[in-house]
Amino acid sequence: MCKQSRAVGLALAIVALAAVGASAQNPVFAVYFDPSFTLRETNCPGAGPGVLYVAGVGFNSLVTGVEFALSLPPAITWVADVNTPAVTIGTTPTGIAMGYTTPLNGYSTVELCRVEVLWACASCAAPYLDNEIIVIPSPRTGFLGWTDTSFTERPAAGLVSLVCPAGVAIELTTWGRVKALFSPSVEGGETHE
Repeated sequence: MCKQSRAVGLALAIVALAAVGASAQNPVFAVYFDPSFTLRETNCPGAGPGVLYVAGVGFNSLVTGVEFALSLPPAITWVADVNTPAVTIGTTPTGIAMGYTTPLNGYSTVELCRVEVLWACASCAAPYLDNEIIVIPSPRTGFLGWTDTSFTERPAAGLVSLVCPAGVAIELTTWGRVKALFSPSVEGGETHE
């Protein structure tokens, strides 16, 4: 009976550890098209200036520094990095490292910097369809990640954001037109399927 109790206890401990590991969130860096960090896909807004918002999600710690780079598509031309801390080395396209004198609250989504850009596209047409903005490791060091309050380097993942994704409508329509696509056509009183 004692061996059976130990086996059950060990099994429960393994399940509990697996559940904790499965619920652990890996930190990610992402580019958003809005300051509230909700849009990672957009249609081309037309040629002109714009802003990208780079944020970190899932640190679950205070953040003292970050390092990453951005791979930008043909639809976007980099202009400047703004809203960066005083201790900043490099640029987002070439690899940027930033140190924060006051740690960022990584227990919620946190803005890392903003990127001023020029949109090169006038509409969602080739070659601007499915243009990817990818957060990548810094080419300078090969590191993509952050540091905690003990200045320990921690890895993060980079997400992809899309300009003119194939699934985003490029023409305005009405609900009636959408319904008409899926309803049977009627000719001469007959329903065709």
